[in-house]
Amino acid sequence: LRNPICSSDCSERHGYCESPGECKCRLGWQGPSCSECVHYPGCLHGTCSQPWQCVCKEGWGGLFCNQDLNYCTNHKPCANGATCTNTGQGSYTCTCRPGYGGTNCELEINECDCNPCKNGGSCNDLENNYSCTCPQGFYGKNCEIIAMTCADDPCFNGGTCEEKITGGYVCRCPPAFTGSNCEKRLDRCSKKFCHLLTLMLGFILLWNTKGEVLRNAHTVHTMKVVDNHSRLSSKKDKRKIIKVALMTHALSLLKSYKVVLCEEKSAI
Repeated sequence: LRNPICSSDCSERHGYCESPGECKCRLGWQGPSCSECVHYPGCLHGTCSQPWQCVCKEGWGGLFCNQDLNYCTNHKPCANGATCTNTGQGSYTCTCRPGYGGTNCELEINECDCNPCKNGGSCNDLENNYSCTCPQGFYGKNCEIIAMTCADDPCFNGGTCEEKITGGYVCRCPPAFTGSNCEKRLDRCSKKFCHLLTLMLGFILLWNTKGEVLRNAHTVHTMKVVDNHSRLSSKKDKRKIIKVALMTHALSLLKSYKVVLCEEKSAI
């Protein structure tokens, strides 16, 4: 008996027929002409050139080509402006912007939820931070510090305390001291102090019109105002210690013996 003639498009290699005009596929092949290979069972996003293969298409991986290797681009899972990073095998991570959390950065973090402000302070939620508005009498990051008042005698070195309307106090320091509590002694040769000294000497020059003598506490040398110029009784020494008001200062003089900025400190 002669073999029947199969359909004209039936693959001679992968198909056969038992009666004329038909096309039956051999194992591992499929399709009308038996020219399509059968994928590996469960292959989702793959192709084959031989039976039971599963060659993954671009962007897919895994045994069944079911793992999205470019999950970030295909699914855009990260919310609220977060940065998505593919980690392979269909997984990813989201890097959240400040103030957000959760696997996909879908949760807005409110730093005030934990009630950080003490002593009745009100909390203001900021981006990745918070601030406390403190009631009168309290201050600090969390309103945890009780503000001192003038009743606590906070000013040192003869400073005068004044209550502030908004709470707290301010110290008015005597000329030789500075700091929030007048706790720091001024460097008498600092620019700030020398400006103060120049101002005080200006008052002396203004009022001392009769040549009143300012005596040096250590030597007999004197300093007085003559024709609106401060002069020393000795022309040899160009630096003398004089007493201005209640303070003692080292003064540096030019050849004309005019008083200029101080250079060093000396105590009497």
